[in-house]
Amino acid sequence: MVENEWRMENCGDYGMLYCNDCPVPENECPGAWTCSMVKEGAYDVYTYYDTNGDGVLNPEDEMDMEHYEVMVANCDSNYDGTLEICEIHECIVVVENEWRAENCPYYGDIYCPCEDWIEPCEGAWNCIDIFEITEAAFEELDTNDDG
Repeated sequence: MVENEWRMENCGDYGMLYCNDCPVPENECPGAWTCSMVKEGAYDVYTYYDTNGDGVLNPEDEMDMEHYEVMVANCDSNYDGTLEICEIHECIVVVENEWRAENCPYYGDIYCPCEDWIEPCEGAWNCIDIFEITEAAFEELDTNDDG
């Protein structure tokens, strides 16, 4: 919460941070994706299909038009007829959350903002920073080592 308050004050356009890749999950959900898996999947789709290297997926790329039309119908959030990497990223998050709702409804949704492909905000923390800070604070404050 502190990080998001700082972001709103210092980098209003950067977006909120949601970290649910806790290394000690309360529940297990075999097959659920993490944010790093979502990021990797979006990058793989994007680099595979952007055959002309123009930075977007569009009819000029060498891909099956039927497949392209399905992707645009489901993932083109700004309705411009092309798919940018963050639209692919957001679409994978939606699909992951639909999968979780069906297969592990108790596990909860995943929140993965597409901040890794946008201009960085000087001083903003990421989920790894938050984990390391939390881990260090826990080690310091857990004086009786009871976990």
